[in-house]
Amino acid sequence: MMDDASNPRSEGTGEDRGLNSFQKLMRCWTTLAPYNALQAIKISGIATRELWQTAADETLKILIGQKRIPPLPPLEPIEVADDGTSCIEIIVHQMNRPFREGECPIRLCLVPDGASYHLIMVYDHWLADSWSIRELMRCIYGQARDHSFTTELASVKAPERRSRWLESGRQCLLQYLRHRRAARLNFADPLDFGTGMVMQVLGADLIVRLKAAAKIRGVSVHDIFVTVIAQLMGGLSQKGRYGRRRFGHAPRDRVAIGSIVDIRKLLINPPSLQPVGRSSSGETLYDRHFGVSLGFTTTMTRRPESMATDELLRLVHSEHAAQKRRLSPVASLAALEVTRFFWNLYREKRHHAIFFSKNLPLQAGISNVNLTDQWMCRTDSGDFRILDYFRVSPVGPLLPLVWATTTFKDRLTVCLTYRQTAIAVQQATLLLRDFADMLERFVSC
Repeated sequence: MMDDASNPRSEGTGEDRGLNSFQKLMRCWTTLAPYNALQAIKISGIATRELWQTAADETLKILIGQKRIPPLPPLEPIEVADDGTSCIEIIVHQMNRPFREGECPIRLCLVPDGASYHLIMVYDHWLADSWSIRELMRCIYGQARDHSFTTELASVKAPERRSRWLESGRQCLLQYLRHRRAARLNFADPLDFGTGMVMQVLGADLIVRLKAAAKIRGVSVHDIFVTVIAQLMGGLSQKGRYGRRRFGHAPRDRVAIGSIVDIRKLLINPPSLQPVGRSSSGETLYDRHFGVSLGFTTTMTRRPESMATDELLRLVHSEHAAQKRRLSPVASLAALEVTRFFWNLYREKRHHAIFFSKNLPLQAGISNVNLTDQWMCRTDSGDFRILDYFRVSPVGPLLPLVWATTTFKDRLTVCLTYRQTAIAVQQATLLLRDFADMLERFVSC
């Protein structure tokens, strides 16, 4: 049994204790609205429902039998969209469609596109993170192509021991105090979690030029993305940040941008000399296990819209480097255990809906993945040629806007998801257009 998604105060028993703090908090979020993520492969050829249904069913059966993934209910029949249906239309529909209790938290659908089609996997995000789903997609793809696959998934991990509450509480308090100066986005209706999405494939060689520019400046491409997003969100929220404030309260004049971090890499090769993320037997925790191994960092800047790009970039880079040295993404996971405790003290949905905007206000977030050296870039054969691969990240109580940037070969795809109560589709479209334009200007300098 997992946590009862209809009761955010439920602790659950048995197998749900294997969920980490972030997964349990995500389960709470699904009481407000769907918290669905999505990954899509564009494949050459004609979509065949029977082929993919058989491949998916067989793959899940094998992986569950090998205890590589937890037991799941049977998949629902794969949906096939009508010819000419917009892929974005299907994605938005799937992001807003909840998973029912007792239903498999994974859905597959096929979207024909002329001589190719998209294979889309939608999943309840508490179940798995991006790495886990890509590995599952690889297994299904291999089963469909030649009825065989090998997997890098380790056996289902043992239940996680609870974090030390003293340390978790300290991390939670530090996060809260740090975000006391962070500005909030205004929501027309805090209980409205309807999700919209806009998408753009950027110039064919843009990512190559970004990598070259990042190398010259001694920063990462991710630093550049966060810098541009901070400037955009600074401009969007500029007027509201400098309004009236209550007596005795510090002004909320900072723009906080969150970065989702896969903590597997930090735990496998920690930058610190401390033995982080290892069990008493020496086994590396989170390594290649199916589930959610994510933490996050935040960058906080004052008036980013008025700062020179290179100045802001240096600030962002130094903050990211410092947080990586401190293993802040790992600490953020521990802090979420105490965060969930406070969340469960509230009983009304409206209090849950504004919980993070009051206590951990973030204006936007980014989930950045480079697939250049991964399996889908090395697969190029016959009728199963992979033409593209991209991801879509969910919004929710924590992040009102999320940029999901995916580098596939030498192509950068950007999917911007947003809470429709925070911004309108016209604003989202402009933000995405300005994001692309600012990146182009950056590499042209």
